[in-house]
Amino acid sequence: MCSSPSTSTSFSNNNNNIKKYYINNKEIRVGDTECIYRVFETEQVQQFASLTGDNNAIHLDVEYVKSKTNFKRNIVHGALVSSLISTVVGTKLPGPGSVYISQEFNYRNPTFVGDTVKAQVEITLIKGKRIYFDTKCFSICKDTLKESLVIDGPATIYHPDIKTKSDNNSNNNP
Repeated sequence: MCSSPSTSTSFSNNNNNIKKYYINNKEIRVGDTECIYRVFETEQVQQFASLTGDNNAIHLDVEYVKSKTNFKRNIVHGALVSSLISTVVGTKLPGPGSVYISQEFNYRNPTFVGDTVKAQVEITLIKGKRIYFDTKCFSICKDTLKESLVIDGPATIYHPDIKTKSDNNSNNNP
């Protein structure tokens, strides 16, 4: 499982006042991580191409890929792979109610059709109702099981339900 709460804590401007952050009475902390796994097969890549109009042969035509590129298999659209970050943010961490403020994607390596994708987010900062993340997608080759970083970049999420509680103020409920 990808969840691994950190012992890191965010601090307020007053060093004697440690803030804890909650969404729906569940504590969230800097260092919290979540992920999901997906496999994109040819049918999903074709559906994405149909929905977006991105019919680039590198995604859809295996003969083209074999004869005109250095790749042996079709490549999954980068936007389809990176959309899994939104899935993690909207369903797991921080979860429902999350609103994207910004996301930067750096495309490092291709993801091939049939390989497993691991999309992962890690909280790096919580400030007010904004949560800052380090986001990554990894591709796990179905033939070799080798994992490689395919996408990374920072994200900022707004969540309307973030509440704070100070450790030295026991009357302030989350």
